[in-house]
Amino acid sequence: RLDGVESESIFVATNGNDSDPGTRAAPKKTIQAGINAASASKPNVLVSDGTYVEALSLRNGINVYGAYSRTNNWARSAAYITRVSWGTASSGRVVTVAGSGLTSATTLANLTIEAQGVSGVAAAGTPGTSVYGVYCSGCTALTIEAATISAGSAGIGGPGSNGATGGSGTGGGGGYGSSCDSNVDGALG
Repeated sequence: RLDGVESESIFVATNGNDSDPGTRAAPKKTIQAGINAASASKPNVLVSDGTYVEALSLRNGINVYGAYSRTNNWARSAAYITRVSWGTASSGRVVTVAGSGLTSATTLANLTIEAQGVSGVAAAGTPGTSVYGVYCSGCTALTIEAATISAGSAGIGGPGSNGATGGSGTGGGGGYGSSCDSNVDGALG
């Protein structure tokens, strides 16, 4: 039995096809294609278990629900893990789920969201690369339920600024017998 309203949903499964209509029988392959196909009359994206390697851009009023299983006639259970993972930096950030200005009720639920970490200058691209599982600016109506969100290590920091100029040193002592080495008796060493 489907936990949700079929006529109000777009379906996504790892073995789907993004050129398909997003129905139970012909689901989309990527979550982003499901989000893009959703509308006011079909605001729910129901995602089957599996790992989706992609970055998501949320849309106002479009909900994404994981923990479904296409194999089990779209049943929903916490045992069906829906994982979204991303690790490519863009504009100095690795962001798996992004949104901006979500002011209409928008829900993310039953998802494992992973932002892969970066290491070293080559992987980080630009020093100071940040890593976010979810980054949403001005999202006053976003609800996240029953989700696990993790972000890996960020890139190395950028170079620091130069330190202040050092002060003058103090004068040295006269040494022993006009010699400044540690041979105090003046004999040849």
